[in-house]
Amino acid sequence: MLNTDQVLEIKNDKGIVFKICLEIVLYSGDSASPEYRRAVLALLESYAKLFEKSIRWTASKENDRWRKVNGMRSAMHPEDWLADEKRVFRTGWSFIYHGGKQKNDASDICFLAKAGFMNYPRDLGFVAARFPVSLFDNNQYNFIELSKNWAEILRPLHGHAGLSLGLAPDLDTEGKLLMTKLLFEHPGLQFCLLSEGSAPEGKPALRDGIRCADWLLLLSSPFVDALGGRKTD
Repeated sequence: MLNTDQVLEIKNDKGIVFKICLEIVLYSGDSASPEYRRAVLALLESYAKLFEKSIRWTASKENDRWRKVNGMRSAMHPEDWLADEKRVFRTGWSFIYHGGKQKNDASDICFLAKAGFMNYPRDLGFVAARFPVSLFDNNQYNFIELSKNWAEILRPLHGHAGLSLGLAPDLDTEGKLLMTKLLFEHPGLQFCLLSEGSAPEGKPALRDGIRCADWLLLLSSPFVDALGGRKTD
């Protein structure tokens, strides 16, 4: 088990670049649907119950710049625009909250949701949420059960969860090179980029298969069936 008094945090002259955390990432195909958007808002509400007092920054596609917040409703909340069931998001949507001291700091408190362009059917929407490792120290919360509960709410195509290298929101080239080095040196760590879910032409699409191995994999019925189905005994 990690010594949570010495959780890895890496800084440079721009601030905190990485912070070790536990992270859940769930990928979904129908991210433009009202049902999916309601489920995302339900997960955000669940996350807010744990961390709202620690959230300091937010940004969204509706408001394309960082805003400092004191409480998640002190700025435009995703519920104000994402819950509109008549609205069609042809160019996708996204929002992020995080708890870094500065807007570009990595934080182990972060909730990111994103939906792809409607005319790019290969792309998947996703929800990624980070949790401080210390949250699960006293057995009050169970990370596996939390991941399963979130998957039951969102009903994703697939997802993964485990120990993650929490990235700064705007990671530069130097930071990405350092990220690659750390991931090679520490097998078992994962990461989540803002471009997760996109599938450029010529690249494998996450709609067709899982992104990676991780401590915990979450699979929908089509993937389970392809593996031979559920065991009944």
